[in-house]
Amino acid sequence: MEGKYYINGTDVETLGLIILKSEGEIDLLKPKPRLTVVWPDEDGVDVDIEDYTHFEQREITLDCVLKASTSALLEAALKNIQDLLTGEGYKRFKSYKEAKRIHLVYLTDMYNFKRYNGGKLITFSIKLTEPQSVAKQFKIAKITQNTGDVTVSFTTDYPLDIYWGDSSKSLAQVSAVAHTYTFNIISLEYTLVVLGRVSSAINFGVTGTGVTITEEI
Repeated sequence: MEGKYYINGTDVETLGLIILKSEGEIDLLKPKPRLTVVWPDEDGVDVDIEDYTHFEQREITLDCVLKASTSALLEAALKNIQDLLTGEGYKRFKSYKEAKRIHLVYLTDMYNFKRYNGGKLITFSIKLTEPQSVAKQFKIAKITQNTGDVTVSFTTDYPLDIYWGDSSKSLAQVSAVAHTYTFNIISLEYTLVVLGRVSSAINFGVTGTGVTITEEI
């Protein structure tokens, strides 16, 4: 996997895309400002430190090269990349820098295009935004049957978003939710991710039948 980048499970090099440099996916997130009150007749400020630290969104920048044997094939390859990055829902970005962690991102920009070699090579940059970092991530793999059931159990006052990894999602959940997976020769495992304040959830856990469950983060 070293040097590889994946978007929605696709190795981008199979599309002719080479990522020369990436920034942002392993950076520490910037803390959001805390609530403060300034009293004109007192020194300093009062700061709300009762809640835990919240963070800004993550920005990931990819410096890319795309090449093909003809300019027409290059245009087709560029369209394939645009199709991969656009459309409904988050895209799953994964890199060799964080072999297990998945980032749920959307396309913010594609820019700084430059053409070379008679239009058969271009360089450009891609900017991806991850609004919330993944709080929990689990690998769900089949045992023998073609289906398996998984339950994410918890109670919370802060709704959680669950992305099951098979294009299904359960949003704004405040208590236990179950899901049935269907496995086939192509999809032998899925990655379940949870967004939100899992640390505030009571009795959080993931259980299942007909599957193995491995907590990855």
